[in-house]
Amino acid sequence: MHEKHEAVLIHDQLAGLFAERYLRYKNDPYWDAFTYSRRKINQVLHGYLCYARAPLRVLDVGCGTGHFLKELWERGFACSGCDPSDKMLTYARGLNPSIGFENAGIEHLPYKSDSFDIIIAIEVMRYIRDVDRALSEVHRVLKPGGLCLVTYAPKFSTSLYPLLNILTSRVQLRKLSKVKQYFHSIGELGRLYKRGGFIDMRIDARFWGPFIYVDRLYRPLASRMLRAWEPIDDRISDLPLLRNLSNLFVVAARKPGS
Repeated sequence: MHEKHEAVLIHDQLAGLFAERYLRYKNDPYWDAFTYSRRKINQVLHGYLCYARAPLRVLDVGCGTGHFLKELWERGFACSGCDPSDKMLTYARGLNPSIGFENAGIEHLPYKSDSFDIIIAIEVMRYIRDVDRALSEVHRVLKPGGLCLVTYAPKFSTSLYPLLNILTSRVQLRKLSKVKQYFHSIGELGRLYKRGGFIDMRIDARFWGPFIYVDRLYRPLASRMLRAWEPIDDRISDLPLLRNLSNLFVVAARKPGS
C-alpha cells in the first residue's frame, strides 16, 4: 500500500507535466523518448481498435490526463475512465466533460461485472505488485469475448531502467522518481494471462534502445536520433531473439466468450 501511495503522490505532482507532454506528442511525437514511446504504444493500440466498431464500451484504467480517451470519444466509442490521482482526473475531466470518471485503481474497479467491451491500461502495471489481482479485476469487468490492451515494462530492457529502479526506489536521485516499479519477461506475462483465464493472448514488443539517456543529456539530439531510428526499430524490436530487450510490451488478450 505504501508503494501505491507513493506512486499516486508522484502522479499528482506530475499531472501538469504529463498534460504538457501529451501536447508535445500531438505536435511532434519524436520530441523526446516519452513522446516516442507513446507513439509506439498508440500504433499498437490503434492496430487493434481500428477493427472495433463504435459504440463499444471502453474503459481506460489509469487514464491519466484523459488524452487517449478524448481520441476514442471522438471516434464514437462509449468511454469511461478511472485513475487514483485526483490531479490527473482534474485534467481528464476538463478535457472530457462528457465522459464519466472515477477515482480508482486497477486492483478495485468500481464497475459491475461484464460491463466493458474493451479495457485499456497504459503504463499502469509497472506500479502494481499484485498483477494477478489486477488482471482478475480486468477479467471481471470485461464482457465475455471482450478485449484488454495492457502495457508492461520489460525486465531486460535495453534502457537498463529495471536495474536503475533498484537504486531509485531506495534513494532519491535528482529528477528521478523515488518509487518501486515492477518488470516482466515475455514468459512471465504468458503465465500470468493463462492463470488469469484469458485467451488469444498476443504480446507486441516495441521501442528498442537506450534513448532515455541521450534524451536526458541533450533532448534535440535524441529527437533527431529517434526520427532516424524508427524504421530500424520497427524491424528489430519484435524479432524473437530481441523482444525481451525492448522498452515496452503491449499485451492483447480476450475474456472467453459465453
